[in-house]
Amino acid sequence: MGTARLAAFLVFMVFLAIPFLGGNHLPLSFVTIDRFWIEGVFGMLLIIATALQHLANGKSTPNICRFYWFFLPFFCITAISLIYSWNQFNTLVSVSTLVWSLGAVYLYTLCTKKDICITGLVAGAVLLSVAAMIQHKMLFPSLTNVFTQGYYAHLLREQSGVPFASYLYHNMLGGYLAFVVPLSLYYATYKRSVISLLASGVIVTGVVLTSTRIGLGIVLLVLFATMTMLIFERDKWGTIRILCVVVLASLLSLAMISGGQKQKDFGVQYAITQKAKTAYTHLSTINTRTDIWKNAVNAFRNKPWIGYGAGSFEYGYRKYFDGNSYTAVAHSTPMKVAVELGILGLLSFCFYLYGVYRHSKKRLGDQLNSFVMLAVVAGTLFGLIDFSFDVASHVITFFVLTSTFFLADGSIDQASKGRNQRKKLAVFSIVITFLLFAFVFVVRVNIFKASLENGDLQAQDGFLMNALTSYREAIEAMPLSSEGYVKAMSVLMSMYGTEQNRKMRGVMTAELDECLQATEGRKDRNSELYLTIGKVYALKGNAERADIYFDKALYYYPSSGYYIHEIAGYYAASGRLDAALSCIRQFDPYIPKYKGPYNPRGIFVYRIRDLEADVQAKKGNRVGALQITRQNLEDAMNNRYVITSTKSRSFTSREEFLTYLRQKVFLYQIGRISDSRAEN
Repeated sequence: MGTARLAAFLVFMVFLAIPFLGGNHLPLSFVTIDRFWIEGVFGMLLIIATALQHLANGKSTPNICRFYWFFLPFFCITAISLIYSWNQFNTLVSVSTLVWSLGAVYLYTLCTKKDICITGLVAGAVLLSVAAMIQHKMLFPSLTNVFTQGYYAHLLREQSGVPFASYLYHNMLGGYLAFVVPLSLYYATYKRSVISLLASGVIVTGVVLTSTRIGLGIVLLVLFATMTMLIFERDKWGTIRILCVVVLASLLSLAMISGGQKQKDFGVQYAITQKAKTAYTHLSTINTRTDIWKNAVNAFRNKPWIGYGAGSFEYGYRKYFDGNSYTAVAHSTPMKVAVELGILGLLSFCFYLYGVYRHSKKRLGDQLNSFVMLAVVAGTLFGLIDFSFDVASHVITFFVLTSTFFLADGSIDQASKGRNQRKKLAVFSIVITFLLFAFVFVVRVNIFKASLENGDLQAQDGFLMNALTSYREAIEAMPLSSEGYVKAMSVLMSMYGTEQNRKMRGVMTAELDECLQATEGRKDRNSELYLTIGKVYALKGNAERADIYFDKALYYYPSSGYYIHEIAGYYAASGRLDAALSCIRQFDPYIPKYKGPYNPRGIFVYRIRDLEADVQAKKGNRVGALQITRQNLEDAMNNRYVITSTKSRSFTSREEFLTYLRQKVFLYQIGRISDSRAEN
């Protein structure tokens, strides 16, 4: 009995932790819960709870074969894609997420009282909403008081002070909360739970605070569907409870918003107002998603059968990116699966959905199952037009809830001795083994990411040696990823340029050679890695090898203004002026897509033109150089392209950049511009 109670408590804690798996840290007012602890604790709890629940069940074995039959094709194709993936590290991350999903489903089937699992999800969503409220009321106000100018102040303005809890982006948070709303409504209406009524109001308020229009729309559809069901059943008290949820959520939302930020262009109220104003104008493009999907379709056409590998959407997308709306995620689950796993992946995913449809028809008579299906529909709707399968919490919750319909009546069958007991032990052993491997991998991934983040902060503050140490730690923790090598090589090259000691330069060159040896033979189609390797060879004076890798970088990411600027700058500094101009001309077809206030990489249009003016001056065409510079200044003054954005790779103050361009025009006018390339 003691084991069973402990197992039940741990099961509840496992499912309570799932909503927090948003891929980010959880910053609150005076404390930040690191992603390492969120994901590490979840993995540990899942393994321990599975083992205890297995022991507590005695001779009972979960009837999970139906789920395996429909889930394993998708899982296997995801795992097999590791062979040809354009980013093997990301593919392993995707596989580990599916392993977590498999483990959570197995635990869900082991648990005879499904209410424990579902209430855990609801409780987690409530705590997540409370965290968003704390961020809105306490965290962002304190941050805006501390950061009044510079990079971090601009970052806060771009985020608009919209809470994100432990998610990478507030849309992901809003979508997940909308996913769970039907489950909380079930307990508020049919279970007549006052606590669940309050929980529903808090979760809906959390959706409002994220200001995601898609999430709010889904919540409204869920409320309408629930009201319709209750009216059809003539459940007067249930209908009243739904109205109470709406009233409570409205009052909480008003209290949160009215007491939030008072700045004119900051905060949830500002974000909601702006999105309301642009709702109609953005409807035709679904807020730039059609542009993203158009590029994704082009990527899919190039590798239609097997795709680019699980987790490699960004790398396939780069090759066909037209310069307009860059993204690392597909903003659509079907599009993500199509690009990453091709037609075979789509068929396997559709096969799983077919299994859900087939086995759900006979189980929707149960009230809980009806609301589970409503939650599945809500999550699926969000996934159709936003990024859900890029987030572990969405993936795990989706497979857990849909697995409900694969369970046989009673969900636990009494097994006889002998064969069934051996089968039970074999399944348990396989699941636990997979979970242990996934746990070790995820722990190392989080150590790797923490080291990268520390290195980035150190590099931003100018402590390059400390940054290099952090990047070395990242490489040691996760040598499978190229990112640690890319950042380490970049810092080494920066240090090399300022180092006067020949012995130290020799040490840096030796370490660069080690990085080259570790990365050149990789199968990843990583344009960033190719660019960095090209820079290393340029530093070493090997122009032939540098050209090879620069060409590879532009082949896999032809529309990158940053790449064009860096490569053309290298050619110009080497005296290869015609090669520099030829490289610059490659960017011309993409320039129209960089126009407007929504493309954060517009700064590179100015920088490339500035470089072109320098090249023309070196070729003796000072009139042409002056013309280009004047046009550059005029465009900058008219905000033709974005100058200042934290999302670009070159954060520049608008006023400082305008001052630089005015000085450049003046120097060309009086004929005193240097023949060497000007640096901003």
